[in-house]
Amino acid sequence: MAEIARSPRLLLRMLAPTDRGEIVAMHEAGNDIERWLPPLTPGTSFDQMIDHWLSDDPTRHVRLVAERTGEDGPRLASIVNLTDIIRGVFQNAFIGWRTHPKLTGRGYCTESVRLALQFAFAHDGLQLHRVQAAILPDNLASCRVAEKCGFRLEGVAQRYLLIRDQWRTHLLYGITSEETVPSSPVPTPNIE
Repeated sequence: MAEIARSPRLLLRMLAPTDRGEIVAMHEAGNDIERWLPPLTPGTSFDQMIDHWLSDDPTRHVRLVAERTGEDGPRLASIVNLTDIIRGVFQNAFIGWRTHPKLTGRGYCTESVRLALQFAFAHDGLQLHRVQAAILPDNLASCRVAEKCGFRLEGVAQRYLLIRDQWRTHLLYGITSEETVPSSPVPTPNIE
């Protein structure tokens, strides 16, 4: 698999068909992540959604996985998606992320998003000017990830996305290539 970026703990690369089993396991390990996400299209399985991700046009949707290096436990730490890439005068993408439920609170998601942003803005990467995120206000963990990665809160979008049959208000975050993406220090392990 082609390496896109690396930190001391993670290797960021494109999603591959060989990741299917671990992504399904990540989804099935679950936590309360489903309350933050729109439901799957009726009649579509999670496995079919992965097929869709793998067949996406890489000029419009980039699906990334952050693979842990040299540590026990789940191999994939998180998934980061850069989607709806618009070129021309906008040079923008939306970003979304998910961490493995067994690895929450250990800094992997923040580290993954930082690596993805570096790739998004790099001259040898996507060469984007702007990346934005829409996060439910009660998703405090994702709000913290955005803030730690240098996103600024830009506003509130009323009734922005249909999630679980309700139009939900989201916080809108953004970052541009002129802004510095904080480095990815290795956080102190969370000992439970």
